[in-house]
Amino acid sequence: MALSLVSIILMFFLAHFLVYYYLVILFWITKYKIALIATFFILSLSFISSSALVHFYNNVFVRFYYYTSSLWLWLLLNLLTLIIFLTFILIVIKIFHINANLKIIWLLLLFFGLILTWYGLYNAKNPIIKNVDISIQNLPENWKNKKIIFLSDLHLWAILRENYLKKIVKMINNEKPDIVFISWDLLDWSDWNLEHLPDYINIINAPIYYVNGNHETYLWMSKVEKILSKTKIKQLKDEFVTIDWVQIVGISYIDERSWSSRVNLYSTFDKLNRSFFQKDKPSILLYHVPLYTEEFRIFWINLQLSGHSHKWQMWPYGYITSLIYWGKDYWLYTKDNYNLYTSNWVGTWWPPIRTWNIPEIVVLNLK
Repeated sequence: MALSLVSIILMFFLAHFLVYYYLVILFWITKYKIALIATFFILSLSFISSSALVHFYNNVFVRFYYYTSSLWLWLLLNLLTLIIFLTFILIVIKIFHINANLKIIWLLLLFFGLILTWYGLYNAKNPIIKNVDISIQNLPENWKNKKIIFLSDLHLWAILRENYLKKIVKMINNEKPDIVFISWDLLDWSDWNLEHLPDYINIINAPIYYVNGNHETYLWMSKVEKILSKTKIKQLKDEFVTIDWVQIVGISYIDERSWSSRVNLYSTFDKLNRSFFQKDKPSILLYHVPLYTEEFRIFWINLQLSGHSHKWQMWPYGYITSLIYWGKDYWLYTKDNYNLYTSNWVGTWWPPIRTWNIPEIVVLNLK
């Protein structure tokens, strides 16, 4: 853990130094280097320190600090991207001996970045309803007419707060669902006064089944479970329920890709089999991460519902999640009788910005 933190800090230092160096070279800054170095040093620690503070304290000042440091981290990523573009332009100019004003080019790129930031801020707070058709073998007739809502990754309370949750609940109720499936991260880092959460969730006019995500474990799972016990939500913890002949399976979040995780996964399904899980019945799995698809296919899962990847919210970094999750970081993947739907989620994490995709509440139409 300590080694990972040191690596992140060093990475932030390097990123800020690159931006500082490029600004000094491009604009011939000679007078205020010490002040600029101090500013970038403080900024390099801002997101880490604000993330730690918002985890333990919840007041307007800490949230504002977290919000501004999140926006700065987004702008830093954009500046690094602009530096790559500008370096490419410099190479082209040098090779072809083109006369160009680099300051004007840099300012135009910055202006484009500001427009993109405004769009991302607006886009992040305006989710859409996404209809998805999925075929499941041996699906009972009464399930073919059910309206099923699926959502993941709200990441509430550090930045997105009561008004956004109200908006999501209203959109869900407007669809008049028969059942709601949630593969959460419900909460972000903030140790919010969770006592108010049931007031919002219990307004949803449908049964709700959910599994926890990684962020619930960051916020102390026992505390989250205590609050959720006051809601209508049914948490599935490595167990399943049968609803009209369809098995709804929930597997809690486990550390990704490790050998022990795979062992735990097989142990969990062994437990389910002893609980009379039946492979001839249709099954829907709630699991936060779009991983272990081959294992779940072998375990006779017909539909896996996941989130977590976020499609990384921002262009061009969604290509990274596509590589990490082998192209299963968003949308529908099908093989034989197995389906995986990975949502691009309905909230935001760190910067409250979405430029890569639109937040979604998914309506599943089973066939």
